[in-house]
Amino acid sequence: MQIGWWTITLNFDQRLIYLPVVLLLVTLHFVTCVNQRFRELLSILSITTLGCGLDYLAIQLSLFQPLGSFYFFPLWLIGYWILFATSFSLSLNWLQNKGFLASLLVFFFAPLTYYAGERFGLLNFNPNEKWKALISYGGLWAFAYPFFFKIHNKILIR
Repeated sequence: MQIGWWTITLNFDQRLIYLPVVLLLVTLHFVTCVNQRFRELLSILSITTLGCGLDYLAIQLSLFQPLGSFYFFPLWLIGYWILFATSFSLSLNWLQNKGFLASLLVFFFAPLTYYAGERFGLLNFNPNEKWKALISYGGLWAFAYPFFFKIHNKILIR
C-alpha cells in the first residue's frame, strides 16, 4: 500500500496517474489477502466514509486546507483513506485488541502524516494555528481509531 501512498503524494493533482494505482492495489488486496470479500468491502467503505467525514469536519473547522483542484472533497484524500482502510485486515491487525496502545501511537503519528502532507504540498495549515491543529488531530484520531477497529471487527465477525 505504500506504493499507493507515494503515488498519491507525488501526483495528488493528477487523477489519471494515481486512481489506476489505487484501484490496482485494492484489487490485489481483495484477490490475494481477503477471504470475506463483501464484508471487507463494507469495512473499507465504512472506515473510508468515517475518516473522510472527520477530515471534512477538520477542513470546515479550518484545521487545514487541502490543495489541488476539487469540488466538494479532495479525491486524493479519499484515495488515502481507501488504502488506509485496507490495512486493518493486515498490517494494523496486531493493534486490534490493544486500544490504549493504538490510541497512544495514533496520538503521536497521525499528526505527523498531516505535517508530512503539508511538507509535500498537499495541504496548508494556518501558520498561527498549526500546532493547535496538529494536537487536535492527535486527540481526534486517538479517540476515533478504536472505533475504526470496532467497525472493522463488527463487520467481519458477523
